[in-house]
Amino acid sequence: MVTAGAVLRAIDRSAYDVLPIGITADGRWALTADDPERMAIADRALPSVEQLAESDTGSVLLPFEPHNREVVYSEPGSVPKVLGEVDVVFPMLHGPYGEDGTLQGLLDLAGVPYVGSGVLASAVGMDKEYMKRVFTSFGLPVGPYTVVRPREWEQDEKAARKRIVDFAADHGWPVFVKPARAGSSFGITKVDDLAGLDEAIAEARRHDPKIIVESLLRGREIECGVLEFEDGPRASLPAEIPAYHGPRLLRLRGEVHRLGRGPGARPADRGADPRGPGAGGARLRRGLLRGPGPRGLLPAGQRRVRHQRDQHDARLHAHLHVPAHVGGQRSRLPRAGRPPHQGRPAPPDRPALTRPPQPARDAGP
Repeated sequence: MVTAGAVLRAIDRSAYDVLPIGITADGRWALTADDPERMAIADRALPSVEQLAESDTGSVLLPFEPHNREVVYSEPGSVPKVLGEVDVVFPMLHGPYGEDGTLQGLLDLAGVPYVGSGVLASAVGMDKEYMKRVFTSFGLPVGPYTVVRPREWEQDEKAARKRIVDFAADHGWPVFVKPARAGSSFGITKVDDLAGLDEAIAEARRHDPKIIVESLLRGREIECGVLEFEDGPRASLPAEIPAYHGPRLLRLRGEVHRLGRGPGARPADRGADPRGPGAGGARLRRGLLRGPGPRGLLPAGQRRVRHQRDQHDARLHAHLHVPAHVGGQRSRLPRAGRPPHQGRPAPPDRPALTRPPQPARDAGP
């Protein structure tokens, strides 16, 4: 809801008629109040769809007939009414069922254009293992990691745990234990030694039965955004994300991210790379642009890819934060993408950011 509020505040109301629709915890699509202020964090509590829904029972129905884009509102005991035709859907959902390809597939079936990445890109971007595999296939280096799948826990939990211990022995402590498919903030634990491993595994598996374990990369965190336009992808200037310090690193980051109060980014020091001024930033931008392109991983929308610059060999390691939608709460990309003398720009407003309806495909024999 915080993300949706940010978009509602920024969108040009003279150009767009907005129909806010939220999805409740029990799966009901509800018509919500068009009130960005009520979508903000208040008293350290996140807003909910239930709080903003205009009815406790009414539901919004998407069209599922060819060439029909009428959205219908249905209330028990009342005649359904047409709310109007939808030109484009702007998904502002985070996590499973929102940016993992599920919603994107539903909109493809409905034939409704939407903003952001498609089904494949969203699904791959949500899975940290396969995101790393795709990065690697395009020549982007990634840090050491190992994955333990649900079946491995079920078949031999001791062997699965030993593989993590052996990984830490090979690459050194600390390691980061994460759910493989739960976004960038939930269930992540920095583990300094064996004593904290079991608790970290349990926390990660609470969010996803598949977990990923990564080694620590000592360096600077650099963020670079990529937007897909009609004439091809464009990369923003790299921006450095200030590091958090202290023993509760991951918990603090998760809390700050959850409350939407994280610090901003500053332009990355382009002279920090020993290969010469601008070399690091230029290589990062070229690396992302030569990666998944118009017909590759992310055919439309926005990529936000973080890299760690290793202090020892000055290599750039691809890190994972690839949202399926444009926007994001407290996104730093608008600031990284603007010239230094300009203020915060309006949200991207180009047809190329909209994923068109997918062409019909033969079912086959």
